[in-house]
Amino acid sequence: MKKLFLLAVVAVLGLTSVGCTSDDNSSSNFDTDIQGVWKESRVLFLDKNDKVIDEYESEDEGCGLDELEFKGKDLISRSFFMDGTDCEKEEEKVTYYIKGNMLYSNETKESTEIIELTATKLVLLGEFINDDDIPVVGEFRKASSYEDIEKVHVVYLRK
Repeated sequence: MKKLFLLAVVAVLGLTSVGCTSDDNSSSNFDTDIQGVWKESRVLFLDKNDKVIDEYESEDEGCGLDELEFKGKDLISRSFFMDGTDCEKEEEKVTYYIKGNMLYSNETKESTEIIELTATKLVLLGEFINDDDIPVVGEFRKASSYEDIEKVHVVYLRK
């Protein structure tokens, strides 16, 4: 589970540019509007034409949905999961900054694009990660092949 969590963090903080559909591309507004706790809602898999070819809803194993918390200049990523009969939580904290519509981690030097940011919804560019051709992120039902996937969008809703 720890490997999956680390891969998920890399997925969220892993890629660069596409187009931003936010109402305002000003990083100063992003800095204030992004503050708070965001619960993962779903993951969208898009083709080269930005058409959604597959998606999955985030599942709560009884311990809570994974979340991101933006608090000042700290980004705290939390993953909740069932370990036997007990709920466990893994947490990683990094400092971040926003430039334009890009979110950067100071510690890892990784970045991701903010696709959309409203009062209630945050969409980040994710990354499709395979582990020996077994999808680590997502369950694929509609996509004819993994090669069809060009982009991954991770959707968060404000807590």
